[in-house]
Amino acid sequence: MDEFDASNDSVFFSVRMRKSISCVRYRYVTIFMLFCAVFLTYSMRCSLNVAIIAMVNNTAIQPNDTLREPTGCPNPYNDTSTNKTYNIGLDGEFVWDQITQGYVLDTFFYGYIITQLPGGWLAENVNNKYLFGISVLVCSLLTIVTAPVARWSVYALYALRILEGLAQGIIYPSLYALLARWAPIQERNLLMTICNAGGLIGTIIILPVAAVLCEDGIDGGWPSVFYITGMAGCIWCVCWITVASETPEKHPHISEQEAAYIVENRGAVFPNHRTVPWCSILTSHKVWVYAIAKFSISWSFYTILIDLPTYLKNILHFEIKNNSFLSSAVNIGQLLIAIIFSYIADRLTESKRASVTMVRKTYMSVCLLLQAACLLGMTWAGCDVMTVCSLLLAASGISGAVYAADVALPVDLAPEFAGSVMGLANMICNISGIFTPIVVGYLTEKHQSVDRWNMVFYIAAAVNSIGGLTFLLFGSAEVQPWAIVEPPEDTENLADNDHTHRAHSHEIVH
Repeated sequence: MDEFDASNDSVFFSVRMRKSISCVRYRYVTIFMLFCAVFLTYSMRCSLNVAIIAMVNNTAIQPNDTLREPTGCPNPYNDTSTNKTYNIGLDGEFVWDQITQGYVLDTFFYGYIITQLPGGWLAENVNNKYLFGISVLVCSLLTIVTAPVARWSVYALYALRILEGLAQGIIYPSLYALLARWAPIQERNLLMTICNAGGLIGTIIILPVAAVLCEDGIDGGWPSVFYITGMAGCIWCVCWITVASETPEKHPHISEQEAAYIVENRGAVFPNHRTVPWCSILTSHKVWVYAIAKFSISWSFYTILIDLPTYLKNILHFEIKNNSFLSSAVNIGQLLIAIIFSYIADRLTESKRASVTMVRKTYMSVCLLLQAACLLGMTWAGCDVMTVCSLLLAASGISGAVYAADVALPVDLAPEFAGSVMGLANMICNISGIFTPIVVGYLTEKHQSVDRWNMVFYIAAAVNSIGGLTFLLFGSAEVQPWAIVEPPEDTENLADNDHTHRAHSHEIVH
């Protein structure tokens, strides 16, 4: 096989002799590494949610909400003391009240939101292999030093959490820029869903693992949660630098056939130097419609993920084992549905049975509206535990199906600028990470009642409905005119000359 004379990164391959056929599909290796990164960074993000239970000396804190309205569901265990807690490690070393604990958890999002747009710009202008890897490395190092920083000062811990949010805010824009370069359109939904599923699996696994480490780990238990997750992130960084590449064109070991298949089917060119059309992105109503829908998804996600254990404990009086089981079942169901429906979406678009826009609209709008119906159903079910749990699982599963639209839309709308579009949308959607706990806390802090929690579900259903209807009426998955980058003339000529080679590679790899 002759070498290709390609001086531009967007051209077919960089100049090197490649194997014509390889048994290793390096796009799947890259996807696996990205999956592991999302898994680890989500584990780092959520580890404090569990560890803080063992960190805080609850017995030294005078509870502010010992008087609750006697309007919860009947306690099946005939326990009239609804104020009992089942926290791990009541003799923690920090005397932090509820407000301080809230700041410790929420300050992450202050930093996370700030770097979404800068992260999008960086993702379009620097080498994403190193941008992504350095972001994960910074998160890992900050996680490792969380314990000594917390023991030094709670204000230092606030600052550390903000810094960790700043670092993680770059990860998703960079992730989407990498996926735009590595995921063929025929596999886009499934590969992107697999990467994003790392967050769900990370949440599922870190909750029970952190609980065990808090009881039996080194240095008092809870610090080992941060030591282990942070060190795992550092090990990942070494592997990433060793095996990863920013694009298939630059990968030293990928076969010609696989590189040709990816380049031909990713639906975009990536010139070396580009100006991100920020004005067009910020004024694109299609991008803002996507951001509104993503905000709706995020609001219900945080309502279910963060506040579910409190609802199950205080309203339905679940014991800790049943509480943990249902919380895990919610995430597992969401993961399985996400993978199944993403595969179906890929097959529909590949077979031309439905347009990409039709698939995205159906998944996004119908799923958001169905999830809203499930949340409303929970308010009507009242204290019927079986019905409430069934509707909760249904709402969670439906949210998994939304992934088939959500994860692919930045690349659909602007393949060359997917990182920037994702940065804007992710910034908007994660504002809900700040406001959801505030709204839930305001409604339920001193009034743990069915009526108060129904208000929480009414609000989540309303937000879902607004997002679903907005995307149904105005959403699109078509490449926007401002996002079309014309390939250089020499690239077009080269592509014409190599048409036969690419057709042959498509047959072999696909």
